[in-house]
Amino acid sequence: MIGIVNIGPVEGENPNDPFGWRYYEVRINQDVICTFKHKRSDGLGRCLLEASKAVEKKQWGDFVELTKNDRTTYLPSIVEGTDLKF
Repeated sequence: MIGIVNIGPVEGENPNDPFGWRYYEVRINQDVICTFKHKRSDGLGRCLLEASKAVEKKQWGDFVELTKNDRTTYLPSIVEGTDLKF
């Protein structure tokens, strides 16, 4: 199951404002993939867009962490057939 869960108001925001800023988590099953902020008055479409952007940002961040200590393994395969040198 993929879920987008409202986990509460952003600090400094009125918790009783039904259209204000909230923190959300993107979850797959019980695992939290990432968190993001969304203004409820922007609607569902914007919420889904922000969720997808947050997931992509998290995935790229994980990739960078994975590759930053071992560039000799990943970079040659990316630049193979180009004039780039590392």
